[in-house]
Amino acid sequence: MGIALTGIELAGDVLLSLALNPFYYIGLFIAALVFRRQTTMERKLFYVRLHGMSGEFWRALLWGWIGGLAVSISSFGIGFVLTFETLIWVWGMTLIFMLIRIRYACIAYASGVIGLLQIAAKPFPQLLEQDGFGRVVESLMAIHLPSLFALVALIHLAEALLIRLHGTRMATPLYVAGKRGKVVGAYEVQGFWALPLFLVVPAAQGGGLDSLPWPLFFGGDVWGAGWTLLAFPVLIGYSEKVASERAEAKVKRIAGLLLLFAVVIGLLAVGAEIWSYVAAAATIASFGVHELLIGYGERREKRRSPIFVQDGPGLKILDVQPGSPAAELGILRGEVVLKVNGITVSTKEELHAALRTNSAFCRLEVLDLEGHNRFVQRALYDGEHHQLGMVLCPDDDVVHYVEWRSMTLLSLFDVKHRGKGRGRASVRTAEAEVVPSEMKEQIETGI
Repeated sequence: MGIALTGIELAGDVLLSLALNPFYYIGLFIAALVFRRQTTMERKLFYVRLHGMSGEFWRALLWGWIGGLAVSISSFGIGFVLTFETLIWVWGMTLIFMLIRIRYACIAYASGVIGLLQIAAKPFPQLLEQDGFGRVVESLMAIHLPSLFALVALIHLAEALLIRLHGTRMATPLYVAGKRGKVVGAYEVQGFWALPLFLVVPAAQGGGLDSLPWPLFFGGDVWGAGWTLLAFPVLIGYSEKVASERAEAKVKRIAGLLLLFAVVIGLLAVGAEIWSYVAAAATIASFGVHELLIGYGERREKRRSPIFVQDGPGLKILDVQPGSPAAELGILRGEVVLKVNGITVSTKEELHAALRTNSAFCRLEVLDLEGHNRFVQRALYDGEHHQLGMVLCPDDDVVHYVEWRSMTLLSLFDVKHRGKGRGRASVRTAEAEVVPSEMKEQIETGI
């Protein structure tokens, strides 16, 4: 009974600690800004809402807890030698990196730099004797790198699973400038989650619960005083642009690469616990391998041609509005509408004219992803979308497109119209097939 009461008290303390932890709310706030940017961009480009900010936020909140609890439960079998000061270091590095680029809001980059700083400080023990600064160096040197990199591996494993489950649904269609100036269709495949972690860590002398009935891998003899829980919130996320394949294929590839990264870092973390010199390899791999994987995706994208263009008969579908007539008809991204009510269509104007031939009913001939023709039909009702909720690939008359640039934490706060500047991605006005240089209207959009 006493153990149960102590466990309940410990759980209450760690939940209160999370509730009072500002870093968790910072993560939620950044995720909300990203979703706000997403809905603003969609309305600007397509005049429809494909994703709702509030819905995406609450869904991300729920799955962040599910992912966080999964990682937390796994810590009972591993154990992490981490402290609140480690959390401060991780979030401090993360916030600094986000001032450079939002996609650096990843514990892999923060952990890699922390490892480099620790390795660089080891040959200079006199730094510990500096007034004020010595305390900072002491907290840095106390960070247990093998535990930190093991946590990086588990978090990226959770991220890979979340991306695999939700990445396709969260993909945002875009109009972007192609290699030859022509506007083409693309996707921003992205996701952000704030994970509340409750990690099993060594207890201070005289506190916490007795040792677990099984051995914990990291830390060795430090578990002699028992264990406790540490609230350790983290922010995970990704953002990539794809124009050469469907979002579903891109999501599957991203999840696979992140899984590979998690395995590599996990093995290096185990090696660093056994042989201390392996920590240097884990440090370099933490951000080096991560950047290599991102670079691989970018090079692959540049080598391939865009596929979401109107380059044949019919109208190719870039996306479908959820709950729309097109969604009810089962129309998918990448399919091509060949005929509407028996009339061949190749432009938006022809689509609208064909739909007006029967105001109460529509019948579509669709070329599916396997190259087969199929027919779908449905009644029409007043107030429904004039294109049945279909987002078409861009034509020569597209009004806006996305100019892709990296985004910083500061620029994420502002999605209002603003002038051209460095380090941003903008939705810009287009007036012809080749986008003119005299651009007037811009809106902050990209990561």
